[in-house]
Amino acid sequence: MANDFEEGRTDEAPHEEPFVETDELPDEADTGEAPISAPDDEPDVADVTEETEAEAVPEPEEQAEAEAAPEPEEQAEETQLIDVSEQETTVLPVEEAAEPAETLVEPTISRPPLDLEEQVATEAPQVQETPAPSAGPEPAAAKPAAPSKLASLLASRNGKIGIAAVAAALVLAVLFATHTICFHKWSEATCTEPQICSVCGRTQGEPLGHEWVEATCTEPKTCSRCGMTEGEALGHEVTTWKTTKEATCTAEGEQEGKCTRCGETVHEAIPMKEHEFGEWETTKPATCTEEGEATRKCKNCDETETKTLEMVDHTPGDWEIETPAKPDGSGGVIPGTRVKKCTSCGKVLEEETYELSAEELFDAYAAECQTVSFDEVARNPDNYDGTKVQFRGEVIQVLQDGNAYTLRVNVTDTGYYWDDTIMVYYVASDGDARILEDDIITFYGTMHGMYSYESIFGATITVPLMNAEYIRY
Repeated sequence: MANDFEEGRTDEAPHEEPFVETDELPDEADTGEAPISAPDDEPDVADVTEETEAEAVPEPEEQAEAEAAPEPEEQAEETQLIDVSEQETTVLPVEEAAEPAETLVEPTISRPPLDLEEQVATEAPQVQETPAPSAGPEPAAAKPAAPSKLASLLASRNGKIGIAAVAAALVLAVLFATHTICFHKWSEATCTEPQICSVCGRTQGEPLGHEWVEATCTEPKTCSRCGMTEGEALGHEVTTWKTTKEATCTAEGEQEGKCTRCGETVHEAIPMKEHEFGEWETTKPATCTEEGEATRKCKNCDETETKTLEMVDHTPGDWEIETPAKPDGSGGVIPGTRVKKCTSCGKVLEEETYELSAEELFDAYAAECQTVSFDEVARNPDNYDGTKVQFRGEVIQVLQDGNAYTLRVNVTDTGYYWDDTIMVYYVASDGDARILEDDIITFYGTMHGMYSYESIFGATITVPLMNAEYIRY
């Protein structure tokens, strides 16, 4: 950069010096020098060095004047010179435009040149002015020593270059970290992706695209570059098959043929045949409590099939009396219970409560009555006391009190007449027909031993006694 800077300034024509405002400037007559002016362009180091060396050797008279000047005045003059230098630096005009951006081979970035004049104008340290002493006459200004000016110039320039270098390094570091500047590492392009930088992810070019190889009998359409497939294999195409092994119901068969597309000999299995089973035979009959079983056998092999026979339904029987219904002794009926059972297993299938009708009550009562003779109950009355019996006979006497009847009935049929009398007590139901003498009736009831009564002639007559429940004509 320094060489470029020096070469850029060698051919330029001199220009007019700009006006610089300062609080205190030494007169030309006092210092013996021309006023300091800020050049348009900063002189290069060689020129400054030669000028400084020339000024470093003072004339004898000037040296004597500098040594004769009091020390405070020298300090004040030096301070004034520094201030002038600072003021000159701050007003240096920038006439030239920034140099064009440097171009890297890859990628291209633009950055401003390190212009020394701009650095001095923006970053020069500010030095406060030192006021002149207020008491006493103003001493004559002494010319500053040449080495002090050279050191200040070199220190200012080196400091600016160092700061600019650090700033440039930071900028470059940020640009590299954010991949604004990137030395690309390109990956190879594939069928589906272009070249990609592994550092910043930038792409370049276009994907290569697939190079398809047509499908065959055994392989689908395939890309020769990446191996990607599309669709399905065509499959062999055989028009004529030859059976090499017959299929049975226990083993597969086999056939072969030649593919008309690729010429390969293709072998293919022939599915097994179905079994030919005979009729089902029941080996265990099903019942209403247990499943059954049936089997059948293949006609061509020993394969046997077995199936389960579902249980059969129960077979209900007739109603059976569990608790019989009966009269309650006051004209009512006590309900009973009855059930229907399966005739095969005896399981109760239905159960209900029932009440007997008047006729059913009679039939039930009559079924419990024994048919006996007069001699049996007359000779052994105690054996039949409380026993249900039935008799048939002729009514020879009726004594009625409302629905209550006292009857004398002869129960032995001699063929010519009825003989052997039994005394019968009976309470008829409302609406029943009256009982008359000479009626032939069948009566059902319970024997209660013997009964004695006195006849109209004063004789005691003893006969069997029955309490009748039913009378039928």
